[in-house]
Amino acid sequence: FMYDPSVGPLKTIFNCGNSVLPVVLRRPDFWVFLLYNIVIYSCFNHGAWPSQGTALGKAAHLSWGDVQVVTALTTLFEVFYTNQCFDRYLGLHKATRDIFTVAQQIAFELRLHPGAHPEYARLSLRYTLAAILLFWEEVQPGIVAGTDLRHRLLSDDEFSALRSAGVGRPALLLRWAREVFDREAKALPLQPVVRISVIGKFELELRTMQTVAHTLEFPVPFQYYHFLCLMVSFCFVSWGFYTGTTAGHFAVPLFLVAEVIFMGMIHLASAMSDPFGDDAVDFPLQAWLMEAFDKCEAIMEHELGVESEKSWEATLSRERSLEA
Repeated sequence: FMYDPSVGPLKTIFNCGNSVLPVVLRRPDFWVFLLYNIVIYSCFNHGAWPSQGTALGKAAHLSWGDVQVVTALTTLFEVFYTNQCFDRYLGLHKATRDIFTVAQQIAFELRLHPGAHPEYARLSLRYTLAAILLFWEEVQPGIVAGTDLRHRLLSDDEFSALRSAGVGRPALLLRWAREVFDREAKALPLQPVVRISVIGKFELELRTMQTVAHTLEFPVPFQYYHFLCLMVSFCFVSWGFYTGTTAGHFAVPLFLVAEVIFMGMIHLASAMSDPFGDDAVDFPLQAWLMEAFDKCEAIMEHELGVESEKSWEATLSRERSLEA
């Protein structure tokens, strides 16, 4: 994700390891269109093209005005598609980060009101983190492959119960987390405003998960994408024919650059529409997951040595005016 805009465009274009350029150059259709342009250019400039004085030569001609119409329509379709995919990308990024942020808020509130039974808070948070883990495993299978994170968050009996439930396992785990908190709230009892606040966080977590799931289930319609591919292909055919029937030495390189731009934008937009995978623009989901879990564990378990009543009194008695 990170890059340095101060290095300038010339140095940036040669840093193409994580760009769409290697992906585009591996596509067979890229080379098919380029070969089409080279064949026409070679025939036109080596005497194998019909003379423009003949009827066939006049027919084998394409004006720049015709190419402009196709180019303008294709650009309009591609810009709209790219904008829609980028808006979807931003929305999924916000929802993804919100899932982890809400988990930390739940950990904070559970830690703040543990009552006389901190095991309730630990169990409720464990179920919450397990719900998040199972949700992301459904979105991106293998996200925690090679780790024992699932076994540390769920016992064999709990996992068997979830497996028998079939679909909706993250929601079921969040329900368990809420039920555990409800038992604690009734045992203390907690103030109603505290109970409402914590339960609201569980419900917000579930709604945010559903937002991600529903967004992934509703991509840009295939019919639009199919029509866009048709327009881009027709545009390449028009460009290849027009630039091929010129005598300029830069005809083929210009066609190559234009083909990379249009084909690269389609690939980039498609990758952003589903940012859970192995593409260069996909979210570092495993790193975010482990970071959020570490923060939740720290909030719940870390002790500063000043949290008892006497320690707080001693700390407050030593407090002086701020000198930040």
